[in-house]
Amino acid sequence: MADLGGCDFVTEVAAPFPLRIICDMMGIPAEKHADVLRCSNVILSMGDPEYVPEGSDPMLAAINAGVELTELMEKLASERLASPADDLTTALITSNIDGEALTHAELASFFILILTAGNETTRNSIAHGLWALTEHPGQRAIWENDIDGVTPSAVDEIVRWASPVIWMRRTVAGDTVLSASA
Repeated sequence: MADLGGCDFVTEVAAPFPLRIICDMMGIPAEKHADVLRCSNVILSMGDPEYVPEGSDPMLAAINAGVELTELMEKLASERLASPADDLTTALITSNIDGEALTHAELASFFILILTAGNETTRNSIAHGLWALTEHPGQRAIWENDIDGVTPSAVDEIVRWASPVIWMRRTVAGDTVLSASA
């Protein structure tokens, strides 16, 4: 980040950092990381024009991004079956419980789940954490002066304070009354 001289922290650090870790764990090649980030942004964007062009169908864009990620994982799973590596994809695709192994589609679904859940929440926590420490330099100084002692609780506190999941889709499955008076 220092080499950039300045940047949009979310775009240059908070967004790609957790994605890179997830991709590295899964064994996704570095040249595919930008594609994975783009797809995860589209899936999570709910049609935000920053990620889905105006006039495009947001649901179709999300489905297409999911298909692209599924194809990436199906290809990687086939490669790992033929040539195992030291990564989570190999561990998942070559393991079985009671004689049953994950299908390539199940592996792809798992990847999309950890990608969207792990990437978005961690991105938000990192960004909110930087903002909080910038707004509260006394807290930053406490952490800087005792990194080993403060880090475990500081990370938990940032996640608590930042509320990295600010919206969640829910579907009501039956008659429901909201905000009813007692």
